[in-house]
Formats: sequence, structure tokens, C-alpha cells
Amino acid sequence: MSGPNSGETKMPDSGNSLPTSLYASLLGKLVTILELDPGTTATVQGRQALLQATNDFKTSLAQAKELAVNLPGGELKTSEQDDIIDMLEGLRDRRRHFASQVENFKSATKPMHVAEDVKMADMDSTASTPAS
Repeated sequence: MSGPNSGETKMPDSGNSLPTSLYASLLGKLVTILELDPGTTATVQGRQALLQATNDFKTSLAQAKELAVNLPGGELKTSEQDDIIDMLEGLRDRRRHFASQVENFKSATKPMHVAEDVKMADMDSTASTPAS
């Protein structure tokens, strides 16, 4: 039987989302354990209630841990992620610098004779045009 209190947790529909209700329920389950009157654990019913509440909490906690461990992209430690970010930022900066150098090179080597070619073309067309 599956239900909200059956201990069974469905996997999320989306690979990137977590069942937040599972995580939200952990605190309530822990509070239930802590609120059990120590005097009631002397009876069989009290011990059964404590055992059931504890097992419910442990099961939910294990499910939450499993879901957290199996999150996509969590294979790297924080320091490893920081190293990769630093490397990618360095690569980005080098590419920007290279692009800047190429742009400076293009503008520095732009042929000056382009403007002269335009003037010559104008003079050629003027010279070959018959006078009216």
C-alpha cells in the first residue's frame, strides 16, 4: 500500500528536482521522537511508539540521503569545482585578450591605400568621361 505515511517515497518526475516534502518532513519526525515522554518508554506500547517513530525517521533520512547523493552534477568536491571555475575564467580571459590583440592587429594593418584607390577610381572615371 502506497501513501504519504507508508514510508514509500516516489522518485521525482524531473531528474533535477527533489521531493521537498520528504526533506520538510524530517524535522517533524525528529520532533515526534523527541516529544515522546520518557516515562512512556517503560511500557510496551511506549517502546513500540518510540521504535516506530525512530524507524520512520531513519527510513526517511536514508531516502533523503540517497536522493541527495544521486543528484546529477554532485560528483565534484567544492574545491574541485572552484578549480574548474578558475580554469574556465582564465581560459575566457585569455580568449578575450587574444581577440583584443587580433582586433588591434587588424586595425593597425588596415591598408592605407584603400582611400587612395577610391580617389584614383574617381579620377579615372572623371578622366574617361567626355566633356560636355
